[in-house]
Amino acid sequence: MDNKLIKDILEMAVYAPSGENSQPWRFEVKENIIYQYNIQDRDNYIYNYRQRGSYFAHGAVLQNIILLSESSGYEASIDLFPSSSDTNLVAKISLKESEKKVSHLCDFIKKRATNRKKYKDITITIAQKEELKNIANEFEGISLLFVESKENKEKLSKVFSNNDRIMLENKILHDLIFDNICWTETQEKENKTGLYVKTMELETPQLAIFKLLKTWRIAQLFKILGMTKFIAKENAKIYATGTFYLSILVDDKDSNYVKAGMLVQKLWLTITKWGLSAHPLAALPYLHDRVKNNDLKSFSFEHINLINDSYHILENIYKISDNKNVAMTLRVGDGGEPTALSSRMKPEIIFN
Repeated sequence: MDNKLIKDILEMAVYAPSGENSQPWRFEVKENIIYQYNIQDRDNYIYNYRQRGSYFAHGAVLQNIILLSESSGYEASIDLFPSSSDTNLVAKISLKESEKKVSHLCDFIKKRATNRKKYKDITITIAQKEELKNIANEFEGISLLFVESKENKEKLSKVFSNNDRIMLENKILHDLIFDNICWTETQEKENKTGLYVKTMELETPQLAIFKLLKTWRIAQLFKILGMTKFIAKENAKIYATGTFYLSILVDDKDSNYVKAGMLVQKLWLTITKWGLSAHPLAALPYLHDRVKNNDLKSFSFEHINLINDSYHILENIYKISDNKNVAMTLRVGDGGEPTALSSRMKPEIIFN
C-alpha cells in the first residue's frame, strides 16, 4: 500500500472526538500494517481514569480508518491491545487489498462535531431508529439504549450537569480545564488542540462570567454564593433539550471502551448524515469509575456523595448491572450549525 495513501487516511481519520480535543494518538507504519499508540499524558487525567477516555477516542479513529480504507479498496483488520508488554499499543491495523466499498459516511468525517446548543425536539423515523440499532448490533458486548421520555431526559440532564458544578468547585479539575481552553481563534489555530471556547456556545453574558471563573478565588466565591449550583441548573435546561439520549453500556474491559468509540463514531457520522446534532456527555460516569475504585484523593466528601448519588440515578434509568459501565451518552436533536469547529493537529506518523 502506498505510504501517501496511508498518510492521507490517517490525516483524515484523526478528525475524531477526544477529551478536550486532546488527540492522544501517534502512529507507526511498517509495510501494510499501522500501529496505533496511545499518548498517556495528553488527556485530562482526572476524567481519563485508567486511560479509558483515551481508549474511547482511539476507537473513533479506528472506525474512521476502517471506513476510509474500505473506500480506498483496502480491508482493515483490527487487533486490539496486541502486545502484553506495551499497553500503549492500542491497535495493530493490517491492511489488505480488497473490493472497494465506498461509504458515504466518509463525507461526514470532517463535518461531525460537538454541538452544545439548545436543541429542537424533532421526530426521527422508525427506519432511522432501526438503522442506529443495526449499527450497534455490529459490536458484541456493547448495549445501545434510547432514552426518549421527557421525565428521564430531565433526570439525565441534571445528572450530567452535576459535572459542571464539580468542575467549577474542584481546584484540580478547575485548573486542568481552564489551562486547556483556547480563548481566541488565533490561539486555537496555533495550538490545534484544547477546548476552543467558541465551541462551548456561550452567550455574551455567560462568556463574561466564564472568563471571571478562570480565577480560582472567584470560582470559590461563586460556590459560597450558590452560583455554581445555579450554573449547573441552567446547563441542565439545555441538556434536557433534544429528541433522545443515546447511551452506550459496556462490560468493564479496556478493549470495550475502544469498541464503544468505534460504535459511537459510526452512530455520530450517521446522525450527522441526517443533518442532526450530537453532544457527548460522558464526564460524570468517568468520575464515578474513579470513585468506585476508591481513588478518592481528588474529591471532597461532598463531591463523592454527589457523584455516587448521580450515578445511582443513571443505574435506575439504564438498569445497569454490576459488570456494566456507561462509556458514553450522546444528546441528539436538531441544534443547527455549531458556532465553531475544533482544529486537528497533523498526526505523528513514523514510516519504518
